[in-house]
Order: sequence, then structure tokens, then C-alpha cells
Amino acid sequence: MGMHTQGQELVHAASHLSIAFIGNISKQIAPVFVFFLALFAAVMLGAIPNANGSGYRAVIVKSLDIPAYNDVAKGFKKQCRHYGISLMATYDLKGDIEEGKRDIQIIQELKPEPDIIITIGVLATTLARKHISNIPLLFCAVINHELLDLSGENIYGISSSVPFEEQFAVVNKMFQSQKTIGIIYDPAKTEKIVSELTSLDGRHGYKFITRKVTSGNAIKPALDDFRKKIDVLWVVPDDTVISKESIGIFQDAVTENRLPIFCTSSALVRTGALVSISPDYYSMGEQAAKMAQELLHDPSQNSPRCMKPEKLTITINARTAEMLKVDISQFFSLPDVVIYK
Repeated sequence: MGMHTQGQELVHAASHLSIAFIGNISKQIAPVFVFFLALFAAVMLGAIPNANGSGYRAVIVKSLDIPAYNDVAKGFKKQCRHYGISLMATYDLKGDIEEGKRDIQIIQELKPEPDIIITIGVLATTLARKHISNIPLLFCAVINHELLDLSGENIYGISSSVPFEEQFAVVNKMFQSQKTIGIIYDPAKTEKIVSELTSLDGRHGYKFITRKVTSGNAIKPALDDFRKKIDVLWVVPDDTVISKESIGIFQDAVTENRLPIFCTSSALVRTGALVSISPDYYSMGEQAAKMAQELLHDPSQNSPRCMKPEKLTITINARTAEMLKVDISQFFSLPDVVIYK
């Protein structure tokens, strides 16, 4: 039920109560009493900012209607009113650039204009970054945001990157006796990530074998080339490597070659990868609400341009674990673990 409808019903009920309550009080006083009851109802419903609210206005723009992006939006919606932020609208670009341009134009013409725009995903963020410069933009769920031109006085964000130490902690716990890790990547997309990752192998006792690819067609040959030399395939967030076409290749690697796959995408775990560690996207939305309030409350403060996600989630495919004979019982008692059965 919408806020306006709820307010009408409360006011309607209040009118009847007031008539019964005041009895023979003059008709001139009754409307005043009803007015204050209506005002109280509006405040309770959030139509009018309370004493602790700031009255900030926000708009959400998400690239696609997918679970991760929806979770960010839900987390933001839950927390934004707590921080005195009202949500004006949510726009779904449906992965379409032209649709996105039209929605960005609509947002630019909104009156009153939003105080902040929350962008979720690459498309929403890049389009907003290109066309909007007078309103703060706070991006979320943008993989490898460092590769994009997201600089600007109005640009803030929450990184989707998982710290390497957190990733190694999961790998150490899951693959204690498996020491050779394979990585397939596109150097144009993830050279920096893979270079930093492999530089830590000596610290954790792992050996990395890498293969470079420049197109999706090269993934299977690269995997076939070193699959017998590795114990684990580590899939980095690289959109040359991760695609609809490559999902089947990874599934075959698991089922036919009994190759465990570690990644930073819970979506890949749903399709058969063994384990991932990734940002908790619902929590990211809550974090975005808090960050938005801080930015709007004191624009002069030296706020970080991009913050790390506050909460991470480990996701495990129990069927894959059973097939690969990997013991996952040690994860059952840990917080923030999701098991797909």
C-alpha cells in the first residue's frame, strides 16, 4: 500500500475518532483537531521529515535486473530512511544503452532534483558519469572499477574488489593440500590484478601457472593446455574470461576433469564452481546509504573516494564439494557462509 493511500486511511480513521471524541465541541475546532491528527500520521509515515531527518532525496539507477544489483538496491532502500534519505525513484536500464540514455535524461529533468544518485553496475555508472556532473554519484557493484574513468569531483563509490588476503584465507582453508593454482586472464583487463595476486604466492605456499587470452575462443585451449598441471582453477573477475559461453567450459572442467574452481562470484558457484568469496551486496546497499548520508551531511569533509565493502560472503556449492570429495564441514559454523545444496 502506498504512503499516500496509507495517509488517507489514517486521516479518514482519525476524522471518525475525532468526531466521537469531541462530541459537542464546535465544528470550528474539530477541523483543527483533525488537521493535527493528519499531520501526526504524515510524520509517522515519513511523508514529512522528522526532527532527526535531513530530507535528502536519492535516485537509484541499476544496470540490470539481476540478484546482486537488486540486493544492493534493497539494502539501500532499507537503510536510507534511517539516515533521513527519501528514495524518489529506481530506474532499471535493462542492460540497454539507449534505454539508459533516456532514463539519465529523465533524471536530469527531475524537479526537485535528487541530492545523490546511487548507480549499480558498470552501465549505470558509466552513463551517469558521462552525463551528470552536478549531482554526487555513488557507484556500487562495479567490477574492476579501476579500469574505468570514474574520476570526478562528484564521483564516490564502494569497491567490489575482495582483498587478496581474504581470498587466500578461504583458499588455504578449502585447499590445504593443493598447491598449484591456474589462472586464465586477459592482460588488457586484469594484468594488474593477476600480477599483484601471483606476487603473493611465496607468502602462502602456492605456485601459480597463468595463461593469457584475448578472446573467449581461447579459454578452452588455454584450460586444456594446463589443466593436468594444476590443482585449482582460480577465476579472476575478467569479462573476457567470464561469459555465457565460458560457463559451459568451466562446468565441464568440474564434472569431467574434477577440477575445483575458486572465484569471487557467487553466480559462478550456482553454476558449479566450488567456492567464492565476494562482497555481500545487500550489506553494500546499507553501506551506501550510510556513506550517502555522510557525504550529504557534510560535503566539505575529506571523504574517501572509494571504500572497501564492509562485509564479505563465502559461497559454497555443496553438490560440487561432494562430487570432488572436498570436506566443507569446517565452514558450517562460520558466519556469512552460504551453502548451495
